Amino acid sequence: YIGMVYVEQRKYENARGEFRNVIDSGHKELSPLAQFGIAQTHFSEANYEKAIDEYEKVIGNYSATKSAEDARFYIGWSYQRLEKYDEAILQLEEAIELFPHNENSSNSQFFIAQIYHAKEDYQGATEAYRKVMDNTTIDYNTRRSAQYRIAKLLEENDDIDGAVGAYQQLLKNFPELHQTPSHPSNNINENYIQKLRSEQL
Repeated sequence: YIGMVYVEQRKYENARGEFRNVIDSGHKELSPLAQFGIAQTHFSEANYEKAIDEYEKVIGNYSATKSAEDARFYIGWSYQRLEKYDEAILQLEEAIELFPHNENSSNSQFFIAQIYHAKEDYQGATEAYRKVMDNTTIDYNTRRSAQYRIAKLLEENDDIDGAVGAYQQLLKNFPELHQTPSHPSNNINENYIQKLRSEQL
């Protein structure tokens, strides 16, 4: 509908006007999407505090809808953009727990690990990456990336024995290359591991 056209044209104020008209009309199916659309326009404008307020309206007014599920994930991402990392982690963990089958769930678990990394909480990051890696419902490439990140964190923190073990696990458990040819995990092979070992000596 018209609001989405305005979003595509980045005419966010116009889009919000159209979305409000839909909400005011009381349309049962479209109102949750329109409220979510209002929140998305603020997110697109990097107005994250306002976006959070609008996502919370989705949850408050349309709690049983798919839009409300998605809003919980976007609240977490908004907090991350605001560098409110602890709130972001809490929101995303809660969203994953409530809606494990939502399509945003696996991305969010990986994202939590990246937030821990940004906080320089390497133990938290490792644990979060491990949750990704152990979850067989998550796609192969994301799980392979998580195993690589665990190994890389160990290497960066000079735990060479740990890194060697983690890289060996990568080759053993994820023998197929990452589908993105330039992905750094594709550079890991036996030669890389041997070189790492020899540098330790």
